[in-house]
Amino acid sequence: CSSDLLNLDYKKLISEINPHVKFDTYYFDGPHDYEDQYNGIMLMKDYLNEERCVILVDDWNWVEPRNGTLHALETLNREIVWSKTIITELEDGPKSSEWFQKNRRQNSNWHNGVAIFVLGGKK
Repeated sequence: CSSDLLNLDYKKLISEINPHVKFDTYYFDGPHDYEDQYNGIMLMKDYLNEERCVILVDDWNWVEPRNGTLHALETLNREIVWSKTIITELEDGPKSSEWFQKNRRQNSNWHNGVAIFVLGGKK
């Protein structure tokens, strides 16, 4: 088993990885608007293991990351074998990112939720 941890801006990631590498796990915690969430997943589509991979997404409570991610997963047209979304109670459910900038509580971990998706092959 081998692993590589690449902590990069998602827009620079593609130029830094071997085009023949396939990733089994992709954790996206980037900018939190719809477009960046969508692009952050779509830019990796050719680098994700085609048989099975795991995508983790931070800030799931926020509307923009959630919708951008769901659109990307739909566009990938891959089977979602398993998924788990965790909407944290700290914020009283999904809100916009503007709401969080004004109302976020300090000293909390995973205060904006997380989603985990296990993807299979093409539908």
